[in-house]
Amino acid sequence: MTSLRIRGFAAAAVVAGLMAPVMAQVPAPAPSSPSSEQQALANDDAVVATVNGQPILRSEVLDAISSLPPQYQQVPIEALISQMAEQIAAVRLVAEKAYEAGLQNDPEVQDRIKKEERRIVGDVWLQRELDRRMTDQAFQGAFEDYLANNPPQEQLKARHILVGSEDKARELIEQLESGAKFEDLARENTTDPSGKQAGGDLGWFAKGQMVPAFEEAAFELDAGEFTTEPVETPFGWHVILVEEKRIPPQPSMQEIKPQLHEQLLRTLVPQIMAEVKQGADIQMMDVEGEVPIPREAEPAEPISGPVVDGAESQQ
Repeated sequence: MTSLRIRGFAAAAVVAGLMAPVMAQVPAPAPSSPSSEQQALANDDAVVATVNGQPILRSEVLDAISSLPPQYQQVPIEALISQMAEQIAAVRLVAEKAYEAGLQNDPEVQDRIKKEERRIVGDVWLQRELDRRMTDQAFQGAFEDYLANNPPQEQLKARHILVGSEDKARELIEQLESGAKFEDLARENTTDPSGKQAGGDLGWFAKGQMVPAFEEAAFELDAGEFTTEPVETPFGWHVILVEEKRIPPQPSMQEIKPQLHEQLLRTLVPQIMAEVKQGADIQMMDVEGEVPIPREAEPAEPISGPVVDGAESQQ
């Protein structure tokens, strides 16, 4: 991996996506507060660096690290903290210079602040609306729908012996009928590489996980039975032993709550956006910005990004 050190403020913005989250942590000029570090300690939030006497907190650095591209997320956090803290310090110093120059009142700055404010206010509103609608009743309803749509399925624990000819499979069946041990025959005869050491063990499986002919023959057997006729599939000829059968219990709500949360997001976000658009006058123009383009009513597309991620993180 190339050096993780980010050189230059433009590189910090483009390569690391760092400027926005870091700048959000830069306070307007204020008298130095002797209680800043005390407050950090009280919150169990370590000071990882200082710049002109002002603390940079571990939580600030972790927030900035969370905004890095995916490849950086694979790096241990402790390896990034010092370098990211240095970048935060550099950005703070630039911001101090900007405040000293009075740029906080510059028209360009004010225009950009208004645009960013609109986005942030909208994000927070949508996050809170999602939180408001993700009630216990909503989760219970989603859970009941899941159970109804995913009934418990019978599972088998089975072994098999795979060979290249029907005659060989019939020979093995005769040996099993004479008392030979299935696992021993599998280790000695199967052409399935994964089955040689495991005695042909396939573990547990449900319908839909095996090729049709194999699955049909296996599910017709009772526990302890093996096929008395060879089973042909595209892989060869099989002899199958079913060791156990079970119907596993359905999961609890807590076990699948993350999945239910995703399901609710996929339902609620389009619903909220459709409600927001209801009665609004939205006109789309052509590329010249002149002629309105007729629009048919469409369901709102799910939106992704900080809004949805932020709502999810609150659960």
